[in-house]
Amino acid sequence: MEIKTETGSTAYTAADLIRQKKEEIYEKVTTGKTEEKIQTGGTAFSKKEWEKLIGRVDKVEDKAKEDIEEKGKKEANKSLDERNAVYEKMAVKASVTKEKTVKNKQDVLELL
Repeated sequence: MEIKTETGSTAYTAADLIRQKKEEIYEKVTTGKTEEKIQTGGTAFSKKEWEKLIGRVDKVEDKAKEDIEEKGKKEANKSLDERNAVYEKMAVKASVTKEKTVKNKQDVLELL
């Protein structure tokens, strides 16, 4: 039932709003324009909305994996560079002190 307000606009009763919503749903069902909904907790997503959401989640996850891999490569390269620097330092000291022989761990530490 339409109700005219003092300002001249139209207000509807709850029954009218429910009836209108029922008609919208009926028309969607009869014309095949309804979409399957996926319930997740308190929210429901249509198939299209769900695919869009999952696509965004996948992109973020892929970016995180790339960042982790890149960080791992940098750490590995840094470790390799440090190890090579130590070996180079040992080689230089060993060539300078050719006559000195390595007999124990302490001799190796002195070369470092």
